[in-house]
Amino acid sequence: MMTLRVLVMVLLALLVAGCAGATTGSQGWFDQKSGVIYFVGAGCQPPGRQCVVQVTDNPQDPPAWLTETRVKIRGAFGIPYGQAPVDIAFVSQAACERFRAARSYTRPDEACRPIHFRSVN
Repeated sequence: MMTLRVLVMVLLALLVAGCAGATTGSQGWFDQKSGVIYFVGAGCQPPGRQCVVQVTDNPQDPPAWLTETRVKIRGAFGIPYGQAPVDIAFVSQAACERFRAARSYTRPDEACRPIHFRSVN
């Protein structure tokens, strides 16, 4: 019974975290080769590949286009048991809209929204 309660609390936390969205001050990974910003974790990967960026409200900073993706939640032994929403951004609106169009879980009335970002490292 305690395990079920913990599982429910973790799922609730993931759901609430996913609903918050990337707002001013949020940090994410910027993959410079693909032009994608992932808002899962923060830190730096090998130089030239990825770096930590922060969402700003400064229109002088580079723009990106924000949408949502889903990541599988896996339990013990790698068995998937659900999905959690995660923000993802693209450096072009066209790339963002292509990504959205290729996903069945996106809604047509939720277009990619513009954000600005800067490197923090």
